[in-house]
Amino acid sequence: MPDLAAQSCGGKVYMVSSLDEDNPAEHAIDGRAGSYWISTGLYPQEIILELGSPGRISSVRLASTCIRRLRIECCQEETPMNFKLIAEGELQDAPQRLQTWEQQCEVQERPTVFIKLSILSGWDDFCSIHTLQVEGQAAAAPAVAAAPAPPLPTRPAEDKPQRTRERLPSQSAELRRGNTGALEVQIPEHGIIKDKNEPDAPKQHDNIATWK
Repeated sequence: MPDLAAQSCGGKVYMVSSLDEDNPAEHAIDGRAGSYWISTGLYPQEIILELGSPGRISSVRLASTCIRRLRIECCQEETPMNFKLIAEGELQDAPQRLQTWEQQCEVQERPTVFIKLSILSGWDDFCSIHTLQVEGQAAAAPAVAAAPAPPLPTRPAEDKPQRTRERLPSQSAELRRGNTGALEVQIPEHGIIKDKNEPDAPKQHDNIATWK
C-alpha cells in the first residue's frame, strides 16, 4: 500500500513540538535514509502530519532512537481538533542502532486526514525519528457531476396583428343591452347608372289593353 504521509505523495508536517533548523520534522517523511528529526525538549513530544490524500490507515511503521512509549491517533475532520486512538506501543532500547516498530491499526469508519504521533516517554533525554510511514488506501475522490448543456437559442415569438371589428361605442352598448329599437340604419343614395340610348320610362300609363 502507498505511504500516504510521504512528501512524494503530498504529505506534510502540520505541527511539531520541537524545532531544529538542521533536523526539521520534514526529514522524517522525505524518504531519505540519512535524514532524521530530533527532539529538543522534554516529553511528551508530538508530530501532526497531514496526509497527501485522505485514506483509511492500515499500518504505521517507525524507525527511531531512544523512544520508549508512543501513541498513534487519527483525525477525520478538515481541521486537526478531535483525534481518535488507533495504535500504541512500547519500544525496546537499542543502543548504537535504530529501533524499528510496526503496528497494525484499527479499521476506521471514515477516511483519515491527519495523523498525530505522541512520544510519551524515552530512554534518553532526546529522541529521533528517521522514518515515519503511514500506509493505507486512499479514499476515492467524489465524482463531479457534469454541467448541464446550455439551452438552445430560440427565436422570440413575433406578435401577429389581430383583426378586430370596430364598432361604434353607442351601438355596442345598445347591442349588449339587447335594445335595438332605437338603432337606425342609413343607406347612402347612389346615382342610377343608365345607358345613354335607353329611353326614359313613361310616367303615366298608356291606354294599351291587357290580355283578355
